[in-house]
Amino acid sequence: MPSGKSTPLTFPELPSRSGQAAWPADITDGHLTMKATHKAASQALNLDESNPIRLQHYNKQIKTVMLSTLQALAACKSPPVPERYIEDAANSIRQLAWSTATALKSSLKR
Repeated sequence: MPSGKSTPLTFPELPSRSGQAAWPADITDGHLTMKATHKAASQALNLDESNPIRLQHYNKQIKTVMLSTLQALAACKSPPVPERYIEDAANSIRQLAWSTATALKSSLKR
């Protein structure tokens, strides 16, 4: 991996619900959306020569899609999403945002 880049944390898995009930589709979809965005942005960071346009795209995706989805999941009351998952997801998003911003600054200097 190029110097100056930090590998973001992996995105946490949505924990299983107690009992037999599955998570509602909106919660599962939100989780899968954040996980897919995290994976794509992480892959862009691992390229030898990251494209500033691509990095700007993922920087915007992190700030808009991932954060708003996480906020919506945190606000769910029935059923509530575990606080530990929300905290782990927030930490993962924070690290990804920092790594993406750092890589973007670096690529714009070239």
